[in-house]
Amino acid sequence: MNKRVYLSIFLMAIVFQSCKTWVHICPSNYVPTFENKFSSYSGKTLCFADVIHEDPNNDLWTYKSKYYFKTWYEVSTDLPSFFAESFKMSFVYIGINICESESLPGMPVMRIILLSLTDMEFKLKVNLVGKGVSFSKIYIVKEPPPKSKEYLEERAYRMVGKMIENILSDQDFNRAFLQAN
Repeated sequence: MNKRVYLSIFLMAIVFQSCKTWVHICPSNYVPTFENKFSSYSGKTLCFADVIHEDPNNDLWTYKSKYYFKTWYEVSTDLPSFFAESFKMSFVYIGINICESESLPGMPVMRIILLSLTDMEFKLKVNLVGKGVSFSKIYIVKEPPPKSKEYLEERAYRMVGKMIENILSDQDFNRAFLQAN
């Protein structure tokens, strides 16, 4: 092949890469907006261990749109840190005391595992252990395809909030959490 063909391929790759739409997500922009329906958690303590990334289809910093070709969601930190901060903010918002250390005896410990993320579905696993309780459950939040590329950032925050609300509303999680406290 001659130089023109290589140059054409190179330029097409640059154009192709620049056609991506990036949705930037920042942990400080997530704001919990739960109704006052989680009073049973108020005053309780939780050691939030960490968030583990196990999604084979995404890297640590981005996840893809399932609906819009070439739309990527990018966090300002990494996905585990973004989800950890969002969960902690939500828990504090409803009155849960968060400790950062797993070594406090008798305190329930929570770990979250990110299984898969797209703009239409979040799938994660919650593990909670403490005081004879060992709880593990997979949670899924689904959203219909976005109607347009407007408001994709707000949609991402809304899905995070919906995931947290689903976990806190789950009777099995509530029972395990209260028993572990």
